Amino acid sequence: MLRLLDGPETPQEHVRTSLMLLNDCERAVRALGLLLTADQAIDLFGPLAAARGRLWQAVGMLEQTPGVTHEN
Repeated sequence: MLRLLDGPETPQEHVRTSLMLLNDCERAVRALGLLLTADQAIDLFGPLAAARGRLWQAVGMLEQTPGVTHEN
C-alpha cells in the first residue's frame, strides 16, 4: 500500500521516501504478476528497476557531496 507521508525536507529524506514508495509499487506490481504475460511484466518491472538504479545513484552522489550532512 502506498504510504502518504509528510513532505521530506533533506535530500536523504527525499531518497528514503522515494525508495519506500518504489518498494510499495514493486509489491503492487508483483501482486499483478500472476496475471501478466512475460512481456507485460518486463514492461512494468523495467522502469521500476531503472528508477531503483537512479535512486541508488543519487545515494552515491549525496554521500560524495561536500556540505551535505549524513543522517545516522
